[in-house]
Amino acid sequence: MANEAQKLLRLYILRHAKSSWALPGISDFDRGLNNRGTKDIKKIAMSMIAHSYFPDQIYASSSNRTSTTIREIKDHILENIPETESSPQMPIEYADCLYSGTLDNYLNVMRAHPDDRHSLMLVGHNPTCHSLASSLIADGVDSAIAALDYNFPTGALAVIDINSDKWADVGEKNGYLQNFILPRELPAT
Repeated sequence: MANEAQKLLRLYILRHAKSSWALPGISDFDRGLNNRGTKDIKKIAMSMIAHSYFPDQIYASSSNRTSTTIREIKDHILENIPETESSPQMPIEYADCLYSGTLDNYLNVMRAHPDDRHSLMLVGHNPTCHSLASSLIADGVDSAIAALDYNFPTGALAVIDINSDKWADVGEKNGYLQNFILPRELPAT
């Protein structure tokens, strides 16, 4: 797929920010963010503002670390968006199937998304975030592909343009990786 081809849909895949290790009595589901994860949230949000990455809908794992990540990113965007921009709504829906979900779970959430909303964000966990991005990408920005091929670290955001006008038709290798944002490469806020 050539970069010049018209992209009708945009998928954002965000892995939760860096989390703390499980403490005695705290389940994996309830783990929170650590200090680095909290700092990375602001960097991710500012990068999303700079690129005008505002999804029409967000589906997130219901775990503590993913729900905290996306709520705080959204809040930071809404507090810092320039007044010249219209305020994005970015509604969040929590999906239990995105916690320890399979690639098929993530694909099913994406494919059930209404076609009148041309962009969506999935917020989840590895290895599924990495598997989903890898399965969808046919081409992309070389540096982004190289980084994604290596790893999908915490707080990373893949931006994939999809050559389709229906979410239900999205399949393997019909996406173009526009950007792969890594918090460690972003300036401190």
